[in-house]
Amino acid sequence: MSHYDCSDCGAFRGISFGYCKNCTPQEYFDIKEELKDIIYETEIKVNKHFRKQRDKLYSEILNETDYTKLQERLKELENEKIHSR
Repeated sequence: MSHYDCSDCGAFRGISFGYCKNCTPQEYFDIKEELKDIIYETEIKVNKHFRKQRDKLYSEILNETDYTKLQERLKELENEKIHSR
């Protein structure tokens, strides 16, 4: 018996319960997959929530600086250059 064979039932490359398809019920694999899906969906929701907060904070901080004014001035200079051609 190889060290990859199931330690519970001896199935070839079964390793042990939770990996071996011979001695682990399909329901176990189904639940593990469902748990992964729940975590994935939760991460998406959490990221979306924090992205909104981050974007709001980002805007607030930029508004406290001269960022917008400098951006507008930059566009003015670009327009002046385009129109002077």
